[in-house]
Amino acid sequence: MRFARILVVLFAVATIGACSNRDQALHKNNDAGPDVAGPDLQWIGVDLVGNGAGECAPQVLQVPDGVVPAGWNETPFELVFSPNEQFLAARLGANPNIWIGRLSDNTWRSVVPPVDPTCLKTVFRFRFFPDGQTFAAEYCGGSLAVWNENQVGSFHSLGTVASYAVSPDGRLVATSAATQVSFFNSGDGSLVKSFDERHAAVVEFAPGGDILVTGGDDSTVRLLDVASGAEIVALPATNLTWKLAVSRDGRFLGAMTHTGVLEVWRMADYQRVGALSLDPQSPDFALTADGRFVVTSGAQLSIYGTDNLSLVSQLGDLTYAVAVSPSGKVAASQSGNRIVIYCL
Repeated sequence: MRFARILVVLFAVATIGACSNRDQALHKNNDAGPDVAGPDLQWIGVDLVGNGAGECAPQVLQVPDGVVPAGWNETPFELVFSPNEQFLAARLGANPNIWIGRLSDNTWRSVVPPVDPTCLKTVFRFRFFPDGQTFAAEYCGGSLAVWNENQVGSFHSLGTVASYAVSPDGRLVATSAATQVSFFNSGDGSLVKSFDERHAAVVEFAPGGDILVTGGDDSTVRLLDVASGAEIVALPATNLTWKLAVSRDGRFLGAMTHTGVLEVWRMADYQRVGALSLDPQSPDFALTADGRFVVTSGAQLSIYGTDNLSLVSQLGDLTYAVAVSPSGKVAASQSGNRIVIYCL
């Protein structure tokens, strides 16, 4: 911990100029729509896993304590990077807005599903589609909305769901509801097919899009063939699963239980690597794109080697939400009103 804080100080001056130039190139084609003035930023370089602090941008973005965008009056519970890594979405607590921040200049805007405002008590499980302009989110107790903010009339409601996932190519949305897993065309909202699956409380696509991973109330993680619905393998889990993730290289699968136990399996042979017990009050995790690391929330942001779940690094304060960028080079964490971006 002390070493990490020393790194923050040592890299601060050296990386500001380098990060600024590279960041301008990274974000030169941004189009974030109407902006809300955000807080001043502090750019700090910190190397968590030995890859070199100058090897990725934007390094670390820290929102100072007590200084937040207008309307930021709730604790975020979810962070999501846009596909091009230029934006970060933060879901606030009991608030109908999704806040999307542009990383290059820390300007924020709110996004709300185009639905009846009387039903917008809470918006949650926000996702970007690959085009970066189509969004999905649950609202009003589990109703699922899909819409493109730049296309009038693009809104589709896919009914009430327990969970959903967007396919890697963005063409399908998989949902779990009641006793079925269903697949919808994301373009027009039409039903493509449904399979019986009684225990799917949460779903996630594997990177190729041909496998759907489900986790549920029977303490089992299942891999299903998207084309046929056939079960490929059933993996015993510790408890009810509430979050799933597959590394973008397809090598590792992670499942988090509602009690804060994170289990990891190798996708090649479906062998269990091991488990981590996290704080059940703030459990969250993400896998890096290359499958080398798993990033977790808790008393600190923690990074573990995925192949054996050995601790690699820890940094920061109490963390409630974590995210890893699509390239795997950047991780984001949320603690109180601070969002910090770390170089991986």
